[in-house]
Amino acid sequence: MKRYTAKFGKRQLILFSENNSEIGKIIETKKLISWRKYILCDAKRYDIKSKGFLWNDVELSDGRKVIYYTDFGRDRIIKTGDDTKICHFKIGKGMQLYEQKKLLIDIQTHRKWFKNPIFSIELDDSVDDALALLFLYYSTASFME
Repeated sequence: MKRYTAKFGKRQLILFSENNSEIGKIIETKKLISWRKYILCDAKRYDIKSKGFLWNDVELSDGRKVIYYTDFGRDRIIKTGDDTKICHFKIGKGMQLYEQKKLLIDIQTHRKWFKNPIFSIELDDSVDDALALLFLYYSTASFME
């Protein structure tokens, strides 16, 4: 299991490893009228687009194709492409992502009085960092507003 920590910066949420090196970040920028959201991870930029009924679902793309998308109605994240993968999530006090009853991601929120929350994240070794950042974004979207 990999252990990460996520902390808020200025209009961004940054993911750090155990030895405090930056893994990736979720960034919001203002572009004319709307906000643009994207993930920087492994020297790549992934665009986040809200879709679906009441903008509940999210697509993560690398500019050419959609890599992951959420299905809020069935509580799942789907990886597209040759190695299609379907993961189910539970969001409550803790936030977990499962693939066939195997825990992939576990996110716990730690709040301090009048400060931004800090998230502690445990990942299975098979999980890529882009999926971890997407699930972190999806499960903490209310904190980023």
